[in-house]
Amino acid sequence: HEYGLDLGSVTWVVDDEDHIEGRAQANVEHVTDGRSLSELLRAGDIDAALSGNAGTGRAGAPRAGWSAPSQSTEDGPYPLFPDHEVLALDWHLRTGIYPLHSVIAVRSELVERDPGLPTALYAAFAESKRRQVAADPEWSALPRLGKQARQLGADPIPYGL
Repeated sequence: HEYGLDLGSVTWVVDDEDHIEGRAQANVEHVTDGRSLSELLRAGDIDAALSGNAGTGRAGAPRAGWSAPSQSTEDGPYPLFPDHEVLALDWHLRTGIYPLHSVIAVRSELVERDPGLPTALYAAFAESKRRQVAADPEWSALPRLGKQARQLGADPIPYGL
């Protein structure tokens, strides 16, 4: 692992609803009092947060009217690494792996019944993305990706299997 962090020693705190069925590992806790990661950071209840654009800046419990106030770096949250954009691009260039945000999982028994299912799902998501980019060439995600999007080229958010 990068930076010598033992991921098994981390207590992961989730402030979002579950998107899939299953039981979380023992080192995963769900926030039960409706606070956001941002609120937990400010209170000193967690040391760091992994989150997207709306994540650490939002307030309120999941599905309870999350709002994303403007993010100020004066009192946090702020990136753990000041040069995070450079590090993310370096990671991509060194490994060929784009830091993911989401994963689509398919049950094995469904693939056994229909071996073409993964390819069909991939094609459907790729077509959805193609339509989004065609409808909005500036793509709502691109402004926040900034320089990274330009450096990655024509497809700053690649899909893959």
